[in-house]
Amino acid sequence: MPSIIVQQSDGTSYDLDDCDFKVISFDPPQLAYNQSFQQIYDDKPILSQTTVQQATIPLTLMVRAHDFEDYELQVVKLRKVFSSFEPFYVINSRIPYIRYKVVAQGFDIKRLNNFYFSQNITINLLMVDGCGETVGMTSDDSFVNDLSSWGYGENTPNTPLKYSFNSNSFSFWNLGNIPLKADSRPVLIKFKGNANNLIIKNDTTNQTWQLNSQITSDKELDITGMKPVYNGSNLFANTNHAYLDFAVGENKIEVQNASNFNISFETRFYY
Repeated sequence: MPSIIVQQSDGTSYDLDDCDFKVISFDPPQLAYNQSFQQIYDDKPILSQTTVQQATIPLTLMVRAHDFEDYELQVVKLRKVFSSFEPFYVINSRIPYIRYKVVAQGFDIKRLNNFYFSQNITINLLMVDGCGETVGMTSDDSFVNDLSSWGYGENTPNTPLKYSFNSNSFSFWNLGNIPLKADSRPVLIKFKGNANNLIIKNDTTNQTWQLNSQITSDKELDITGMKPVYNGSNLFANTNHAYLDFAVGENKIEVQNASNFNISFETRFYY
């Protein structure tokens, strides 16, 4: 079994194998889908909504020690590693490009007879966001220089990937398994250029975002979900009050009423 890396919120990182915590199993589950139905017809239910809820990753390990005193110290260390006053990340060393944001539920630690080892300990890790996410972001330099560090075994198109553009039409690829929605997993869109009544369209989701004012290339427009900020000012009142989501796979984007511009997209992908 590969080792598991625990990264706490302060940046402290623990390799469980190096800590003499032998990992026996680590099995992230499928997304915890929850479906809602409405009974409109007598003989046919209608699926009205599908949501993703929290799911639990069972982690099973064994504490190893050199003597009885060391065993007690190992128990203290295990409690420290999985302290859950704040969420932390766990990473499978075999796929180091995906991490899970979790908190640990309570667990028991029992010694194995008279040896310097524990019995198998099962720690239930509750996924705070309901899914895994890429460690890297589209704004990282390694994205275009070292795709192997991202491990895209699925959803990778047979075309060069870019997330910064200066053309009026291009494709934004969501490589994850989950849509990037403005209200829950917003993409940071950065626009710098000259525009009068800027329009950004996602033809794939049939959404159009429009700014009803003029902007210039000496300042940057940042759009996070439904919040557009330009030179420190919120311009939501000057928009059509719309937003942009990004479907799984290819999203065909259009930029209108702009010149001499660069537009980039900053996000993680979710699995």
